[in-house]
Amino acid sequence: MITPKRLATFIPFDTLTESGLRHAAEHAELHVCRDGEILFREGDLDGMVYYLLEGEVDLSARGYAAALKVKAGSDAARHPLARLKPRRYTGVARENTRLLVLEDDFLDNLVTTDQTAAYEVTEFEGEDPE
Repeated sequence: MITPKRLATFIPFDTLTESGLRHAAEHAELHVCRDGEILFREGDLDGMVYYLLEGEVDLSARGYAAALKVKAGSDAARHPLARLKPRRYTGVARENTRLLVLEDDFLDNLVTTDQTAAYEVTEFEGEDPE
């Protein structure tokens, strides 16, 4: 299981309340991948979000000679890997790689709900300046 503190190092988890982080941590799955294992393919509509915790992932696309390399701990790894759907890249694990995986819909709903719950209306006394 991933800790809420570690989860808060990723985007958009860094905007969540403590309660939202705990909820996300409870639903997150950890995946361990071997070198060369394909995580997703270009064109996929899989509905999952992948975050790189350890290792390295190559993102390749048709028509491009060189793959983009994303290493754990880098600024690029703070964001989900190839989140746009259909996917624009094929993701391949390099080394022994650990990933955090969540359903796209769960993450979107969590962020929306958490931000709504965190919004607080404060009443003031006096006359309305309008």
